[in-house]
Amino acid sequence: MRHLLVLALFWGLMALPTAGQRPQVDRTVDQTPPTSPSKMLKQQHDELKKLSSRLTELANQVEEDLDKGGENVLPLNTLKKLDEIEKLARKMRSRIKQ
Repeated sequence: MRHLLVLALFWGLMALPTAGQRPQVDRTVDQTPPTSPSKMLKQQHDELKKLSSRLTELANQVEEDLDKGGENVLPLNTLKKLDEIEKLARKMRSRIKQ
């Protein structure tokens, strides 16, 4: 049952607008706390984009693993990726609700 839930989450994430796109990640983002509301919103948006990019990357890897594994085989590292997808999705949901 849990696997069905994870797969449903996986397919739901594939429908995100960024699923076909991989935005460039800017690693030089300033880590100091923002002072204005607009800067806070921009920082939150940038963080959500990074999380979304990672989710997309993991979802694509899981899809490749499923294609490679066949019908009755699911590699252990795929389960770890699915767990990370769940954690990232929860993190994104909590950030959006704030």
